[in-house]
Amino acid sequence: MQREAIFAGIAVLCLSGCATTSQPSAINNLQIKVAQLENKVTQQEQDMAALKDSVNEMSGQVQNGNYDAKDKVEEPAGASRKAGKSAGAPAALGKDESKIIRVDATPAEVQKALRGAGYYQGEVDGKLGAKTKEAIRRFQKDHNLTDDGVLGKRTWQELKKYSE
Repeated sequence: MQREAIFAGIAVLCLSGCATTSQPSAINNLQIKVAQLENKVTQQEQDMAALKDSVNEMSGQVQNGNYDAKDKVEEPAGASRKAGKSAGAPAALGKDESKIIRVDATPAEVQKALRGAGYYQGEVDGKLGAKTKEAIRRFQKDHNLTDDGVLGKRTWQELKKYSE
């Protein structure tokens, strides 16, 4: 009986194998994943360095008075703007305009839409003056939007329906 129990125990060990036999495969998989992550980090570091160079170049142009806001800076291949893209206005807008318009629309487009909606009677001059700001606030208030005078996604989505 003892012999049979010992034989059965040995047979079970032989057939089931050692628990560590699958471990090298798991370690290899982890090493591959670590290497992939290291490659991604290296690529992102290179993208960040290229973006820093672009910012430094633009900064130098601004200081020398040679920067035109309409100029586009090419992004490095593989660079993603998702993380770095601000919720603010497009780069072509001026400092004051970027505080008011936070969507991809020009001041003239906003004025035309406000005019089409009946909130702006001034000249469509592409400048964000007091009349335009007040028209945005009144439009927001009448359309149950936050009447802060800032043209964000929700306000523009509602307003652009009135574009000429």
